[in-house]
Amino acid sequence: MRTKSARYAGTAKTVKINGLVEVSYTPDTGSDQSVVPQEVVDSLYSIQPALQVMDLEIPVDAVMADGSIQSCTQVVSLDLELSTLAGLVSLRSVLCLIMAGDGDEFLLGGGVLKGLGIDVEQQLAQLAAPSLLEAEVDEFPVGDAAPAGQPEPQPTISLNQLLDQAVANGLPPVHVDVVRELLETFPDVWREAVGLDPPANVEPLSVTLKADAVPYRNPPRKYAPLQAAFIQEYVKSLVANGLVEQNNASRWACAVVPVRKPGTRDKFRLTIDYRPVNRITIHIAGTMPSVATTIDAFQGKTVFGRFDFTQGFWQLPLHEDSREVFSFVTPDGVFTPTRVPQGAMDSALHFQSQVQTKLAPLIPHSALVWVDDVILFAPTIDEFLQTLRVFFEIVEEASFKLNMAKSSLFELEILWCGRLISSEGVRHDPSRVSALAELPLPATVADLQYFVCATNWLHDSLPDYARVIAPLQEKLNAERVRIGRRNRNALNVATSWSPEDQAAYEAVVSLVRDSALMAFPVPEAELLLFTDASATGYSIIVTQVRKWDSSLPVDEQKHEMIVCKGGMFKHSELNWTVVEKEAFPIVKACHDLEYLLLRPNGFRLYCDHANLAYIFAPSVELKKHVRDRLQRWAMRLCGPNYSIEHIPGEKNVWADIVSCWHPREGFNFPSRADIKTAQQSAARERSRLSALSEEEDGVVNLNNRLWIPTNAKELLARIFVVAHCGSQGHRGHKPMILALKERFHIVKLEEKVAKFVRQCLLCKHFKGPRQIPRPYGPLMNPTKRNEIVHWDFLTLGDGFGDSSYLLVVKDSLSHFCELFPCSTPTAYVAAESLTL
Repeated sequence: MRTKSARYAGTAKTVKINGLVEVSYTPDTGSDQSVVPQEVVDSLYSIQPALQVMDLEIPVDAVMADGSIQSCTQVVSLDLELSTLAGLVSLRSVLCLIMAGDGDEFLLGGGVLKGLGIDVEQQLAQLAAPSLLEAEVDEFPVGDAAPAGQPEPQPTISLNQLLDQAVANGLPPVHVDVVRELLETFPDVWREAVGLDPPANVEPLSVTLKADAVPYRNPPRKYAPLQAAFIQEYVKSLVANGLVEQNNASRWACAVVPVRKPGTRDKFRLTIDYRPVNRITIHIAGTMPSVATTIDAFQGKTVFGRFDFTQGFWQLPLHEDSREVFSFVTPDGVFTPTRVPQGAMDSALHFQSQVQTKLAPLIPHSALVWVDDVILFAPTIDEFLQTLRVFFEIVEEASFKLNMAKSSLFELEILWCGRLISSEGVRHDPSRVSALAELPLPATVADLQYFVCATNWLHDSLPDYARVIAPLQEKLNAERVRIGRRNRNALNVATSWSPEDQAAYEAVVSLVRDSALMAFPVPEAELLLFTDASATGYSIIVTQVRKWDSSLPVDEQKHEMIVCKGGMFKHSELNWTVVEKEAFPIVKACHDLEYLLLRPNGFRLYCDHANLAYIFAPSVELKKHVRDRLQRWAMRLCGPNYSIEHIPGEKNVWADIVSCWHPREGFNFPSRADIKTAQQSAARERSRLSALSEEEDGVVNLNNRLWIPTNAKELLARIFVVAHCGSQGHRGHKPMILALKERFHIVKLEEKVAKFVRQCLLCKHFKGPRQIPRPYGPLMNPTKRNEIVHWDFLTLGDGFGDSSYLLVVKDSLSHFCELFPCSTPTAYVAAESLTL
């Protein structure tokens, strides 16, 4: 290993070593390891005699900036506390080379910097890579692309492709002719883009403004030539299709904002900044369907279809009294829409209510709607085809238009609202679960916040989630208190991980990997409610047993999970008695899951507290000494129909039941006996090897590493699988080689590992640099000048004299820039410049 020491001019930074000695430090991405001068180690040793210095088996040569070489023969493990502009950053057990000499500056190596999320080589590679734009994905499309004009109808080719997709998804050949006849009967329900067609036959959107509302008119903005040309072409197509009208006399005018399409440099989508109008709008009282309650509609359904409305909002009419409010201004004038605009406060709820009204004959037994996504379902194929015909009839009568590219006529398992739905039950999208499980250890507080929020999205299928996530939630709260601010930029600071924190993170990742399949509630099945509580938290699990066998104990019944919930006791709740803590999850389950537990046959309530079973039994009078809180809770349980069954704590098997829902496929880990057997079968290859040594159990080693024969392909595959599965996701090519070289002697190891990694079905394969997904977080959007200001220092070099730095200040709204030459890049200079 080689290191290179380099010095950079700039403001001095300090590091406190082991909480005792404070010296200046310099971050150096050119150095592989951190370096501490011998003089600093001696000073630290005089204060901390227990400090242990370790000798290196192989000395490390450090190449200095002047070309000289210094040999480092010792290493020491230190706890560091770095002072940065964002605050203190703590690092534990950092191995540092000891460099002879009388220097007093600590060199922070590239390995530590990469652990903090600072990788200059990677950033430069991403900047220089030609495929950077090509790798972009439009996860959340915003605005509309320029319409390409009304295409010539080509129903035969497109409809045949849609039919072929249905056959590929499992549509039996005997039903193909029926589906083809349906498509030919309703050819006019499909459109690639909204054109000259009249608006849908629904109620127009009418908005109500607040009493003190005054017209808002944004002055025209300046746009780059490419953006201006796009806006002009886009608005022309809208006018030609009758979607907007020019109205230069409008008293309202919002700004248009062209947004670049991911993966392109000169293609845009158009968005309109309707925030000023939304702030003075009284929104309608519409509601969106609850995914938790509507999931029951899929019970017993085996066939599904999915349909999407083409540019859905543009299909709905806008009331004449509300059109002027949504006018927008471009360099060519002011234009007023005649259709419902995207971005208005009431657009989504109005669209939802109108589509639900039209599809009322199918909802909820055969169809569900989520804004512009419609899902159809039925128990059999014949019933599904009847539902499909009724759906097309409603769409044609209402003059809706469907997007063929985003629709599917037939599926046996369908993705809807982030969940995969089939006849067996509901499970979360495996791609999302896999992406969460493969995330590396969060490097910043913002990354930790994203991980906690993202896993919470899966909590309904993660038993005991609240208890497992609690250490990470506490760590996140502590970091927020330390930082003092909660916006996205403030949280983008490094965080340190103790062994306990890493164990908690790995426990959550393991739980995410085992997210359970949620079954559909069956009215005839026996419903069971399991609750459990500890001193700090509680858990709730609802299962069902389709065929209840009274002769079997509860732990031997065949359970299917419906839902699981949990939480932690906080504040005064921690002082509750044991009885209160055991009672709370029961009452909470009956309150939050009322839609599930209210059924004619009632449900079985299992709890592991004998006193609680006595208190809540409806046939037993409540005792006077019971707390008021328990009495109120008992009154809340008078409505549900349930029977309490006591189960001793040592036999409360809810956790064991959960473990049965996700059995992992058997995998035989390679053992020394397997290696010995493989070596005995490769006698010819063994005879060609030298420097062999044999252990007491007969296993052959080569240079103190286990020898794996070339022909032992099945054993090699198992070893590679174990080496590929790291604690934070699948290992890459180099980490696998390092892990294997330490333990095994394998011929042509690099080639075999490279082939193995390429063939892994779970790893992402792409060209170019490693992708770093941007975490979700709040966005700050200015509404007036100088509300949000960005600044940064640009290094000019010593050739500019005292003005070796340039402070660049930019207004986020107007993009106005101002430059301030300065001699030092300090916070004082920035604050002084901003006040000028």
